[in-house]
Amino acid sequence: LDLFVFKKLEVKADEQLKNIAAKIHTSFLKDLDATLATFASVSKEARRSQQAYGSHNEAPAEMAEHTNFFWADENGEQIFKWTQKDEGTPLISVRDRAYFRDALAGRYAFRPALSGPAHRFALESVRSWTTGRDEVNIAMEDRGGTVLGDKGQELRAAVAALSTHMRSVHEAVLPPGFGFAVIDAAGKVLFHSDRRRMLQENFLEEVESQKLRALASAERAGSDQVHYKGHRHKVYLEPVPELSWSVLAFREMAVLRATNVQIVTTALVCLVFYAALFFFLFSSVYVASSTRARWLWPMASRRGAYLQLAVFYVGCLIAHIELLREGDPVFLLVTGMLIPLLVLFVSYIKVRSVEKL
Repeated sequence: LDLFVFKKLEVKADEQLKNIAAKIHTSFLKDLDATLATFASVSKEARRSQQAYGSHNEAPAEMAEHTNFFWADENGEQIFKWTQKDEGTPLISVRDRAYFRDALAGRYAFRPALSGPAHRFALESVRSWTTGRDEVNIAMEDRGGTVLGDKGQELRAAVAALSTHMRSVHEAVLPPGFGFAVIDAAGKVLFHSDRRRMLQENFLEEVESQKLRALASAERAGSDQVHYKGHRHKVYLEPVPELSWSVLAFREMAVLRATNVQIVTTALVCLVFYAALFFFLFSSVYVASSTRARWLWPMASRRGAYLQLAVFYVGCLIAHIELLREGDPVFLLVTGMLIPLLVLFVSYIKVRSVEKL
């Protein structure tokens, strides 16, 4: 029985892994689409306003949910920046950032737009050099004109970029014992449920799983058992073909085993309680009876009653098996204690009534 319950728990846990991976995948793409729409709106507004570079006072309302928007020249030097209110940061060089180099070279990912042509963009998960926060930077080539510097000089922009914080990957809430990672094609961790590992490890090298490496390379979904963070984990991989990434949802297998031990312990406690209750009823009803429970001994005259009881027992057994397959845990606890008592009561009534006849 315990093996059956444990296997059922494993199946549910594996389904939960798939649901977590799918949820992170769809939520991230939803966040990305919303950010791309904001990017287009903010970029147009910045072109219209042409504020002096480094100004933070005229950022539009759309910037409230994002860290900053900036233009950089061909050398990667920021020449204009809008930030959230009260979070002004200096203009810096981003020439060593992959999103800048990819946008400048035209190495783009694509997402359909609500209207008009598809979005073409470069994307990178970064740790900000100015705030230390984890961010997603989205960049596009933007050579639409010049930007006024602080002294009125004309500076030519080459790349526009938006830095943002995505709740789908930066603030994901998971059950105890579960985690997730988003990796690129090479296995580098771009996002992780443990931010200390974000951008710091290669997941595929860490777990040394040829199966996961093959699944990531082929952009196919699948699972494997690996040794990760010093413990055995079950990992489910879901590809993100839109970006050539993969979402990995994983769970520590020891947590489920610990849960199973708790279930067995609880079952043993209930068994002791149930046995004590049965002993009390047996003593008070059967042993203390004036007939000394002579009716318990088999008799040929009760053959019909025994056959009826056998059918009743089989029915109760089938019903209990179905409850184990689909029943709520609390409901199972109650019925698991009541069904045997019902069987004993019906047996007593049936056999005693035949004896009286």
